[in-house]
Formats: sequence, C-alpha cells, structure tokens
Amino acid sequence: DGGYILKGGKYSSRLQLFSFAAGLPHITLTHVDNLGNTWFADSEFKRLGEINPVEKGAFSVPSLFLSRWVESENHWTHYYTSESDIIKSRGINAMHSVGSDLYLGTMFGLLMLDIFEEEWSLISTVSGLSDEAVWDMVEWDESLYLATARGINEISIKDNSVIPIENAGHASLANQNIYDLEIDSTNLYIAAESGLYKMDWEEEALSLLSNRVFKTISLEKE
Repeated sequence: DGGYILKGGKYSSRLQLFSFAAGLPHITLTHVDNLGNTWFADSEFKRLGEINPVEKGAFSVPSLFLSRWVESENHWTHYYTSESDIIKSRGINAMHSVGSDLYLGTMFGLLMLDIFEEEWSLISTVSGLSDEAVWDMVEWDESLYLATARGINEISIKDNSVIPIENAGHASLANQNIYDLEIDSTNLYIAAESGLYKMDWEEEALSLLSNRVFKTISLEKE
C-alpha cells in the first residue's frame, strides 16, 4: 500500500521499484498486452456483489475505471466513465487484447477500446449477446469466446461481430451461467452452473468432466 510496484525476474533475487499511480482504490484485475501496456481495473460485482451503473448527466461526477501503465516510460494513462456514453459501469470482469484492440467484459456487455484511435464501441444483447454480463473470455482461431450469464458467445475478431451459435456443445449450455473459460491446444474447458465441461476444438464434442461447480478454473503449465 505504499504506492509502488516491485518487479523481479523469475530466477533473480533483485527487485526493480516503480512508482504506482493507477489511481484506483481497488485493483482486482490486471492484463499485459503485446504493446508494452499493463492494464489495471476492478470488478465491483466480483468483489462486493454489487452493480453500480454510471450516472450520466451535466451534474454527474466522472469515475476512474481503467488505468494503463507503459513500463518502458513509467507513464500512466487514466480512463474515466465520462469518455463515452456507452460506458455504463465502473466494474470490469475480464480483459483481453488483440493488437490495438482492448476488450473489457462488463455487466453491460463487451466494451472495446481502440488504443491507437481512442475510440470506444460496445457489443451487447442488442448486437446478439446472450446476456449483458460477460465474466471471462478466451481467444481461439480468430474468435473470442465469451463466458456470459446465459451461455457462450463467439465474437469474430475480424469485424467484432457476434457469430450465431451453431455449435451443438455451445447450444446445449444456452441459458446456463458460464463462470470461467480456459483453453489449450486441443480443448476448451468450461466452468458452468451444471458442472465442468471439455469441448474438443476439432470435433466440437462436449463432454462432462465433473458435476461439481467451479467458479474459477486454471490449467497447470508443463
């Protein structure tokens, strides 16, 4: 809580000190992209179980909801809810980046930021999402797979459009709360309200691994 980041190599006993200016009172989520940026955010729903919609209007007070740190320059950029009318909440549940596009899973859809153009866009139920609440996302074969409160959605990275659900495995999980997703080179692992599943990428066959309910899952790296 002293306002610094300590960075050290995996096999080094030395630590490098950076001043910490994220500005967020709570940080529950970080993401490192391929452009040298580290992103910081907070999920109020995961932390407190609360949804706090952003107030819009002439007398509303903008809230800081996202911070970017460029390590090579030790430079911080802060993003506020007043930057666009489509930003409806401070909370961010998941982050992923593809090139200069940053994807943010929120309680009000998939929020997207073009980092270079500084333009915001939104994919919501109006665009074809099964539910506005996006808990997690993974990337596979030029698509993003979203874990939502009502099933899995596939988003084309090429044009950021919602791809209709044609996969029988995904369709069988429709209307289920999907808590978490993980991938490896052959499978998609799905933590759903009815259990833990595995889907083969090639055959698109869905199999139940466990009836136990897991809110988070992770794969061990070899």
